[in-house]
Amino acid sequence: MALRVELQHPATTHTGSRLPLILAGLSAVAIGLLTWLAASVWLGRAARADLRDEAGQVATQQVRLFASDLAQFRLLPLVLGEYNDLGEALRRGDPAARRRMNGKLRLLAARTGAPVIYLIDRSGMTVSASNAGTAESFVGRNYRFRPYFVGAMRDGAAEYYAVGNVSGRPGLFLSRRIGPATDPAGVIVVKVEFDQLVRIWRTDPGQTLALDSRGIILFSTDAAERFRTTRPLTVAERAAIAGAAQFGQAPLRPSRYMIATGSSSGRGQGSGP
Repeated sequence: MALRVELQHPATTHTGSRLPLILAGLSAVAIGLLTWLAASVWLGRAARADLRDEAGQVATQQVRLFASDLAQFRLLPLVLGEYNDLGEALRRGDPAARRRMNGKLRLLAARTGAPVIYLIDRSGMTVSASNAGTAESFVGRNYRFRPYFVGAMRDGAAEYYAVGNVSGRPGLFLSRRIGPATDPAGVIVVKVEFDQLVRIWRTDPGQTLALDSRGIILFSTDAAERFRTTRPLTVAERAAIAGAAQFGQAPLRPSRYMIATGSSSGRGQGSGP
């Protein structure tokens, strides 16, 4: 899944050429006034350049943090694919193997901090999960309508950001097919949530928005911006989102931020509300 991190620095919303510096000599002779005006223009441009540099540095740091946070979870479906009990739980439907997988998934989720890890058979039915036996258990729920299941069964792996239809919490679903495309046994799924990452981002200046390729804000240091759009969505895009229940009942209203996408680095600049 392509994620683009946009840093919104509140100071960039003030675009006047003069900095708010009260300098002595405002009522001085004309030559002094002209000198001050020239210096003020130069200082304003320099300050805006400094802000752009600072925003770029913070954005780069935050993208690296995001990538590092995500990399460890992307390895989990690969590791899980080697578990011996997977075949027994998926192809043979062995209840004992499924219970053993519940325990293994629960332990792995606790060690890695993954909110939930679960195993889906080829029909889309969840047969084992790290949250088995809890009020939010996925066991017995069918997810054949979710794009992360469809994509993994078709392509071998998929990544999909959505609101959980049981927990109601948004996150990134990382899925991987078990078995070959010609005879798949099912799909293993790891969900990743980014609340802790956003809390770390909030210690930096400005606002950070994580957007998908359609310009939808998935998560942000500005909580009010979650699931807002930075560009108009097409009818087809809205239909696909609704059909997969991707963002629950979120109305997908326009963002209060304006994102400029001319940067060659892929990080846009913008102004806040």
